[in-house]
Amino acid sequence: MGHRGQAPSSRWQVGDGPRLFREVVRRLGAGVALDDLGLDKVDGRVDLRRIPGRGLMLAGCHVIGVDFTGAFLADANFADVHFENCVFAKVELVSAVITGGSFVDCSFRDGDVRETSIWNATLRGLDFSVRKSSYLSVANSVFVDCKFGRLSRTEFSRSEFVDCRFLEGLSDVRFLGRPTRDDASPCYLRRVEFVSDDLTWVEFDGYEFEDVVFPSSDRLIVVPTRFAMVAERAGLLSLTRRDDIGKEFRRFLSSQTVQRPGLSDTAGWAISKRDLILSHPAGEELAEFAAEMISEAQRQLSSEGVLDASSQP
Repeated sequence: MGHRGQAPSSRWQVGDGPRLFREVVRRLGAGVALDDLGLDKVDGRVDLRRIPGRGLMLAGCHVIGVDFTGAFLADANFADVHFENCVFAKVELVSAVITGGSFVDCSFRDGDVRETSIWNATLRGLDFSVRKSSYLSVANSVFVDCKFGRLSRTEFSRSEFVDCRFLEGLSDVRFLGRPTRDDASPCYLRRVEFVSDDLTWVEFDGYEFEDVVFPSSDRLIVVPTRFAMVAERAGLLSLTRRDDIGKEFRRFLSSQTVQRPGLSDTAGWAISKRDLILSHPAGEELAEFAAEMISEAQRQLSSEGVLDASSQP
């Protein structure tokens, strides 16, 4: 057929490449095996590297053991598609829409997932060490046993994380877990580890922390549970300071709690001191004051038996 041994980027464009591409897409959509098309294997997976699949639409099918390394899948639409043991390394999955379905034991290492939307999906055993993630939006999804690389400008809304590790820095990443009108159930971070303290403008809003580990670092302020109560006590403690720093700290606490209703009594919270430093002309002083007040609030509430002392940093 003339495609064995050719460079992955050219085999889809020359000779019988276009016909092969159409047959591959037809079979993927129909859930038909690709084994008899004469395609090479890469580490046991069917070789679809660099396939030009812009706008590829798949629905209600299973894709197992395929190597999509370097594939161009911008504007793809996957509805209730289940991928298993697939490689999406260096994939261009920009502005894609993924609804339902799952990714199991797959890798997106060095992939580009900018402006992609993922909704109501299950992601298990995933290597999500992507290269670009700006404006990635994930909602109502579940991550289990996944590892993440550096992320920026990414939003996770009403999504749960279980046995996951964030290995690198995060910038402008939002974890939004507050209940909604349609779903009042709590959202959890369970047995999740954040390895790096390089967190900038990372927001944890409304998530329940269960065995969540942050690095031991004076660059972070962490409240593992009952943030609303801790914030209220810290605000009262800060009244000893009536200057701009004290007022700014209380405004900040209000912005994190009462100004956004729906925060559960038990939700955790964390922030990088860098965010406070960058937000105010006297940021260094504000950050240290915030850390002092929040730490003292946690200490007092723990001594009163309101907080579990073993859960406090």
